[in-house]
Amino acid sequence: MTNNSFLVAPYEVGLELDKAPWLLAENAFTQVKDAFIYRKTVRKRIDNRFLGRLVEHATTTTYAGVVTNADVTYSNGVALASLPVGVRSIKITLNLYIFYDDGQGNLSAGANTSGSINYETGFFTINFPAIGVGGPYVCLNPSTYIERYSADLFETIMQFPKEVTETKVIGMPGTFVEGNCAFRRKVLLAEGNYRDIFTNHAEGVDIFWRLLKKNYKLIFDPALKVEHLGYPKTFLKMMHRNYHFGWSSTKLAKYTLGKSQIDISIYQEIFSSGLNTILDWGPYQKLHLLKLCQLIAFIYGKVVSSVALSHTNL
Repeated sequence: MTNNSFLVAPYEVGLELDKAPWLLAENAFTQVKDAFIYRKTVRKRIDNRFLGRLVEHATTTTYAGVVTNADVTYSNGVALASLPVGVRSIKITLNLYIFYDDGQGNLSAGANTSGSINYETGFFTINFPAIGVGGPYVCLNPSTYIERYSADLFETIMQFPKEVTETKVIGMPGTFVEGNCAFRRKVLLAEGNYRDIFTNHAEGVDIFWRLLKKNYKLIFDPALKVEHLGYPKTFLKMMHRNYHFGWSSTKLAKYTLGKSQIDISIYQEIFSSGLNTILDWGPYQKLHLLKLCQLIAFIYGKVVSSVALSHTNL
């Protein structure tokens, strides 16, 4: 008879080697079917819940160009293959969309797509729907001052648009947050899915920016709100979170953007926060001190990760 060993651990923190069996938390589980492994940490399985479905958005993206005998490039930089003018079997490929003409000047790549082409001039337009939608995080009932500060800081960094917006520029404004977005599965898998190198920080920013580079249509809708319950509530957790944000910043610079960078504005903010902490003895001194500590943790994470990943991001 063979005995099988099963890992039993508190699901919030994963395996703790210094814990004796009788010191395990009450929420530790005893059956493997109640758990799963996620990025080397044991997680408790709740159930299978339907959380949402991506629906067609009312607006579409329109691209225009001219088909020539040479390679063609849109004004926005999307390259086309070499296509002959006047041949009524046109094929235009844009990412996963492949448009064909019907011999009468109409173009289509399937459901919810359309387009037209002028056979005399080679001028065409194509229209297709969004492949991703997302919205903002909100913090409705913060339980601590730290949680309120962390939520306000995150919203300031993300710069959530106030109106329905098609995000076209790589940057934080209009970027989806991981807990409030949906993508078409076919596109997500075709473009490499989420990358584990980012662990649980910035993996959503990474895939979002990679999709933007390929000129996919991504819609930010401020009406799609999700209450985020994961903001740090204590000073130590805030420092730990921002340290990892520093790591995420370096990973984005290296693996997503592919360039080194030095952000002088962060050091200017540190100087300003430090000066305000010393000079402002009013009700905002605590806020200045929190910002100073948060920035120090963030920069420390950037410095350590820059050395560890051999990539300059300061």
